[in-house]
Amino acid sequence: MSTQATRQLAPLQFKDLKYILVDEIVRNLQNPREPISREEVDDLRKSIEIVGGILVPLVVYQREDKKYVLLDGERRWRAAKQLGLEQVPANILEKPYSDFDNLRTMFNIHQQRKDWSTAARAIALGRMTKMRQGASLSDTQLMDITGMNKKKIEEAKLLLRCPSDLVARCLKGELDEYYLILLVRGLDRCFKAYPDMIQKYEMEETIRSFVRKLDEGWVQDTRASLVLSRIASKCLDLGKEALFKEVFQKLHDDPKFTYEDAEREVDSQLGFQVEERFKRNCRDFLLALRAYRSQKGKTIPKESQKLLQQIAKIIRRIT
Repeated sequence: MSTQATRQLAPLQFKDLKYILVDEIVRNLQNPREPISREEVDDLRKSIEIVGGILVPLVVYQREDKKYVLLDGERRWRAAKQLGLEQVPANILEKPYSDFDNLRTMFNIHQQRKDWSTAARAIALGRMTKMRQGASLSDTQLMDITGMNKKKIEEAKLLLRCPSDLVARCLKGELDEYYLILLVRGLDRCFKAYPDMIQKYEMEETIRSFVRKLDEGWVQDTRASLVLSRIASKCLDLGKEALFKEVFQKLHDDPKFTYEDAEREVDSQLGFQVEERFKRNCRDFLLALRAYRSQKGKTIPKESQKLLQQIAKIIRRIT
């Protein structure tokens, strides 16, 4: 861990550990509010009853009015209230200097314990960005501040580009967050390949049109939008940009026109060109495989093994 990361994690140094009154604890307004089911709290309450108390302390800080603000442990706090416990064990931190430090501390706690969902991370990152009043933070700075890795930061940023109500649905578990993440990533690749489309399709409205397919049951697989990048690349390689734009328009306007429909239509219209390209790629692949085999002592890397297994499955399915 870098020196900067170690410095950013300093707020997790506990000031005190003691029992505090349940009624003196309040929720944290900066918490992204992930849903807590009744079953989760009931199960935890039963566990507390069995062991005779709360074993893992809550994490709080004390406000000027002497109330304790939750940084971690809302489920334990709720269960304690249900059981009528007067006191709970709590690790008490120094009061954060600002709302920004409050969020940073929660990030660090959840990275070290139960991680937030991508939707919760995105909402918290969005709040942190607003608190900086326009001052941008690099991915490296965000990694140091939040304890997240680069992949999690990238996914949170992709989700932040979606309409806030859709992100809120992800937080509640009503919408699969990875459908949105893969969709935005796919749309980015399409618009990069066909930059003139950016003027025609507004991003938020386009995202809503593709989410509608999922909401109305025309799409079941949350990874289905990966087709977008595939057909965009295929049409671009074969000089059939107009075909992709036509199919994309159908995907955008008609919720019943699925990703599978789009790929079938592209493959059908490309016809002979796809077949010839497929043969050429197969020949190139065969030559590469033979060259690899000829190298003594070489073993196929795991990622390449997975690709070969996927190819074998497809061949078995279509022959």
